Amino acid sequence: MLTGSLLNSELATELRLAFDDDRDAETFLLRLDRHGPELVHHLGAVYGPLAPALLDGLIESLLHATHARLPDLRRLDETRLLRPDHWQRPDQLGYAAPAHRLGGILADVRGHAAYLHQLGVTYLHLHGVLGHEGGQAGDHRAVHPALGTLDDLSALARDLRAQGISLGVDVTLDRIPAAHTWAAQAAQGNARRQAMLTGDAAGDGTQALNWGTAAVFRETLDALLDLANRGVEVLNLRGWQHLLTPRPDDRPALLHALRSALLVVAPALSIRLDAPDPGYAALGTRDHSGLLSDLLDFPVLTGPVWAALHGHDTSALAAALNAVPPRPARLTWLPRLRDQDGRTAADLTGLHAAATRGDDQDTDRALRRLNLLHALILGFGGVPLLSMGDEMALTEAHMDWTQAEAARDDILTPSGRAYAWTQRMVQARAATPHLHAGAGTRAAPSPDARVLLLRRDTPHGPMLGVYNFSPDRIPLNPATLREHLGDRAEDRLNGGTLGFTRPLNLDPYAALWLTQP
Repeated sequence: MLTGSLLNSELATELRLAFDDDRDAETFLLRLDRHGPELVHHLGAVYGPLAPALLDGLIESLLHATHARLPDLRRLDETRLLRPDHWQRPDQLGYAAPAHRLGGILADVRGHAAYLHQLGVTYLHLHGVLGHEGGQAGDHRAVHPALGTLDDLSALARDLRAQGISLGVDVTLDRIPAAHTWAAQAAQGNARRQAMLTGDAAGDGTQALNWGTAAVFRETLDALLDLANRGVEVLNLRGWQHLLTPRPDDRPALLHALRSALLVVAPALSIRLDAPDPGYAALGTRDHSGLLSDLLDFPVLTGPVWAALHGHDTSALAAALNAVPPRPARLTWLPRLRDQDGRTAADLTGLHAAATRGDDQDTDRALRRLNLLHALILGFGGVPLLSMGDEMALTEAHMDWTQAEAARDDILTPSGRAYAWTQRMVQARAATPHLHAGAGTRAAPSPDARVLLLRRDTPHGPMLGVYNFSPDRIPLNPATLREHLGDRAEDRLNGGTLGFTRPLNLDPYAALWLTQP
């Protein structure tokens, strides 16, 4: 058994016998020695006297999953360990889509990996992959029948990985569908399954899991390890704040323990958490700080940013940004503009309506608004998360691949113009070391409420993002810019060098990424 902070010699000897290769055994033992103490501590806090037996079973699960991990995934593990700032590099770009709207079935999504790679995407998150017929979430071992099979998921992950793209999926932790095998077995009188569930099925067709039962932890971990070994690189763990546990404090402990166990087998696997609650509990406190996940949704931009755009006033947005608690160094934000189930960016910026009317001037203004918002999330830090089709101002709920292919080559259409600008911004971001996510972003005082100023203090010097949220041409006081950057600055987004001896005239909906030359 694991004791204290180190493996005892008896267990280490026993575990070595489970490996044919001494190097594999040493790797496993080193990881267990690193993450085992956290696993022991947090499971002990939740399950008390039940923890030793649970831990014995977990070691068996970890051994089995380690042996099942494919060579290319083991290589990926070592690569990520050598680059602990993988997600914080400025060449990272996320792309989110409902799986059925992006390609219909998983096999079709595989055929579009090259498009995503050309755009610069390094992380594709597909919503709605796991679940039973009807879209009920919670079955971690089944792909929705309309999308394909688990083997299709493995093949998709492999093809994306070959293009340098990490695959992410959603996993619901707090409940399972009423049609789940566990629920059926419980209904037939299986005492183990009955203990894992809590009462009757809810009105939404799901049934809550009883995380006070150690078997729920063990079987959930087994399912997550299977997804990791199929090549899924990001697990978005949903519902963790609603886990039914004996005490509320058990929830972060369980999440921390899950992540610790997963890292023993799959260091390349990253945990993502949904948008934080108002208290930002997902950041973690005390010994959980920054250790509950690797990626964290940054929801501040999905609300105030639209209010700022339509009201031409960034005051509330700036205040909301500065009210966010400090980000633990180990965490990386996922800034995004909208929820995937909401209206498209083309709708929200007025582009769809303008194009329908055939109004060229309004279409141009709407494109400028869309470009401004993409510049904002791409220049914010973290891993910007584009929503499906926004890169080409798509107005449909499903991805139009014919339009996507045309947009790459025709810059005379609104879609082509939007795509060209997005790709240009992605390339500018990748070439701007100031956007490494190790630095934080804060709103700086602005002399004009229509203009948002975002400052980043980095090892490469300060960076100032300047964003005009209005249809007006605004002269910006040069003293404001000199305060941050000195007499001159390089515009990393648009190119060229600017001097600050006279007012800087900002075009309507202009965006600048300014750094010292």
